[in-house]
Amino acid sequence: MSLDSVDRQILRIMQESAQLSAETIANTVNLSPSAVTRRLTRLKQERVIEKITAVVNPLKVGLALTVLTRVKFESNRPNLQEAFRRWAKKEKTVQGCWHIAGDFDYFLIFVVRDLDTYNIISQQMMSAGLGLHRVESIVSFQTIKRGLEVDIFDSPQTD
Repeated sequence: MSLDSVDRQILRIMQESAQLSAETIANTVNLSPSAVTRRLTRLKQERVIEKITAVVNPLKVGLALTVLTRVKFESNRPNLQEAFRRWAKKEKTVQGCWHIAGDFDYFLIFVVRDLDTYNIISQQMMSAGLGLHRVESIVSFQTIKRGLEVDIFDSPQTD
């Protein structure tokens, strides 16, 4: 999918505030509200916009602890890694999961109420028969930046 400069401008606006009306966005990008609606529909259908959601402050809902975790598998058995990926996608406390290069296989970010909660979840993860060999956890003292926005380049992007 090719993105023109107006698509990129709409994406920047939506990342800043997805609750704006098509009319408000249209005024900014010099299009009609119906043209903006058509573009937004296409961006959603093409999965450029994956999801529109509220970003909740974890501290305000009692989730005070962020834990950065690296995991290593005993072997590179694809079925175990697929089971692990399913587990990570299902686990509500996992805020992100990446397959990585280096000494470990995956990197996860957990957001939990407290260390006891994390210990329970990590024990469940270790005992779930996923073939994990090593888990290394780093407790965050403070979140400096947290976000989902991506840099929307001015040059055309195609896939």
